[in-house]
Amino acid sequence: MELLYLLIEDCSRLGKHKEVSFGGEFHFSISNFSNDQRELQLNITKPNQHSLQLFSPRISNIIGIIGENGTGKTSFFEFLKRLLTGYTSYSDKFLAVFKSKDVLEIYHTLYDYGDSGNNNYLGFTNEWSVKVICDFAEISVTTLKIYNTDLISPQIDRIENLTPTLVIYYSGIFDLKGYPYSYSKSYIDLSTNCIISDDVELERDSIPDKDFLFIHKHKNTLRQFKLVKSGLLDKIDFRTPERMTISFAQVRTSGIKESNDISPHDIEIFEYFFDTIRIEYTKIHGIINRARNKKENESLKVGNRLKCKLKFVDALIANFFYNINDGQYYGNWSKVKIEELKMLNIFDAVKHFFNSQIIIDKQPVTSLIETIFSLIDSQVDVGIEEINYSIIVSNETRIVEIITNYEAYLKSFDLIDTQYGFLEIDWRDLSSGEKAFLDLFSRLYYTKELVSKQYKYETQKVFETVYLLLDEAEIGFHPEWQRKYIYYLNEFLNYLFSDGTYFQDTKIQLFIATHSPFVVSDLPKSNLIFLKKTQEAIFNVHNFDMQETFGANIHTLFSDAFFLQQGLIGEFAKIKIFELMNEIKQLNDPDVASVENYKLRIGIIGEPMIRQRLYELLLSKVAFDDNARRRAFLQDELDKLKRQNN
Repeated sequence: MELLYLLIEDCSRLGKHKEVSFGGEFHFSISNFSNDQRELQLNITKPNQHSLQLFSPRISNIIGIIGENGTGKTSFFEFLKRLLTGYTSYSDKFLAVFKSKDVLEIYHTLYDYGDSGNNNYLGFTNEWSVKVICDFAEISVTTLKIYNTDLISPQIDRIENLTPTLVIYYSGIFDLKGYPYSYSKSYIDLSTNCIISDDVELERDSIPDKDFLFIHKHKNTLRQFKLVKSGLLDKIDFRTPERMTISFAQVRTSGIKESNDISPHDIEIFEYFFDTIRIEYTKIHGIINRARNKKENESLKVGNRLKCKLKFVDALIANFFYNINDGQYYGNWSKVKIEELKMLNIFDAVKHFFNSQIIIDKQPVTSLIETIFSLIDSQVDVGIEEINYSIIVSNETRIVEIITNYEAYLKSFDLIDTQYGFLEIDWRDLSSGEKAFLDLFSRLYYTKELVSKQYKYETQKVFETVYLLLDEAEIGFHPEWQRKYIYYLNEFLNYLFSDGTYFQDTKIQLFIATHSPFVVSDLPKSNLIFLKKTQEAIFNVHNFDMQETFGANIHTLFSDAFFLQQGLIGEFAKIKIFELMNEIKQLNDPDVASVENYKLRIGIIGEPMIRQRLYELLLSKVAFDDNARRRAFLQDELDKLKRQNN
């Protein structure tokens, strides 16, 4: 179902009697409205015989909600969430028009309610008379009644036809507002506030000694990698990241030697590895220092590779014992003997140890060791970062192999609720704009994973409609990336929800809250809702004066008073220019030094017209003794203008 029109008759955050139209296929108007008589007439016309299909086939429409801070964009999104998930408040009075195939479905909560005097239950009276005038489509009108009339928790009938829909909300803002309210399992919150909370809950101890923002960064990178691996970015011609940095986090080992949850034999093995690795660090540092002193580059490479491998096995061994330091794993599960380990070098000893243990699946961890060792051995100078001894991986097959084996290794610890990790993964060579887009796209792609978890026992579930609410998602984008924002969204979403178990022939209705004129230039005026702040209330729908916006020059949009009421010059510069103008006005035959100083201050102004007017004002304040001095002054200005033009 596509949302076409809203009459918000009363909402505590949005005010009273606000009309909002979504898209230009239909025209809606209210007549015969009477609050006293409880009646209204909704007139629906179709000005265009043929609807204009601007967007990709999967996208039913894109709506822009434009306005400065404090105009009610976020409050309006909160209302849309409640409406589209069927969790509207009993105090919300509204009328909503949806299009379902060829039928226009109208739902409303236009009636009075109050204490019925019957055991604190609500009663409702004075239902509005809603008359609809439309001669080109079938109309269905439904009153959403209060079905749980308990004063403590009254509930409104849900819109049944919204059952096969999914509502997704995204906001990149992190403002510490706390964990957001979840409306239902058909609502997915991808806001930074919510997703950080979920990441930390899911992987609270996966990266020991790291704060929750670091954990979020780690999970975000894994989400991004899964998106890159899917190949979706290649379909929309978005530059795919080519290199990742993999480093090895230091894992806590305190308490392992004294643990009552690990057998004495296994503690002895841990102590052997712990002590041996410390000795090997000393040996390798000696190799590196000698190579540096003698400027033996090949020996230095060997030393760095050995240290990188040692960092890896150090983190792996510590991580393994940290994970099994749980009562569920008590017992002599390792059949290896200390004597066997002592006969091998440290790297072969680690391989032998994991091949001998019986507690987790051997294959992922041994494959992980082999892949990491192979990558380290194959790297050239730039491949290993000597400061933190991490690996720079550019081979996509190896990246897939590492991530797959790493996650399988962690999941092998199936007797504990949380598996602790030790790899830190991040992208290289991405601009801030590319990272911002990658973050947005990866969270949207993550939707599929969340849906699979929430509906894993409902394999027949198919979403007919996805309502996607993007709340100022372009914040932080460079203007060039803002300019491409709608284009990339249109392309990406067309592929994202085009297939899969839960998405077959799914349509997407996209709502975008923004400040950016770049977004306005990519949408027709009929697809835009302009909000303007007034002293009386927020959420005032404004009639934008421009004839059309689609393809409009961005400079023209910026110059419109709707976006920049105080002009196109920065406030600091504007104040300084006015100060300079007032100083010049008060001059009386300034000396040569003062004139030169003022000319320097005028010369840094970028707007030619302002600069020229100030030069003329300064010229009028100079008293010339003779024409020669005046000619010299003007010739000097002329020479400067010629140099600037050249």
